[in-house]
Amino acid sequence: MKFLNIIAQSNQNQSDSVSGGVILITAIIVAFVVGSLAMYTRLDFKRHKEPLKQIDPNVRYTYIHHVKVVTIPLFKYRISLFFDKH
Repeated sequence: MKFLNIIAQSNQNQSDSVSGGVILITAIIVAFVVGSLAMYTRLDFKRHKEPLKQIDPNVRYTYIHHVKVVTIPLFKYRISLFFDKH
């Protein structure tokens, strides 16, 4: 009987470690996607801000403003093209 209890506990521990592994892999993928998007938007922001600074050094062009005005509309447009039926 002890042998069956040990096997049952072993199976439960393996199940817990598998679900923990799935959660860990999912968290890593989500962190990678979020980090990549943040890096992309930051580099895009710097690329857009440079010509504005050359024209007017006192321009106030913030990262949040760039995301609202450039990034979100661009992603909406690309997604609409992706789902557009031809």
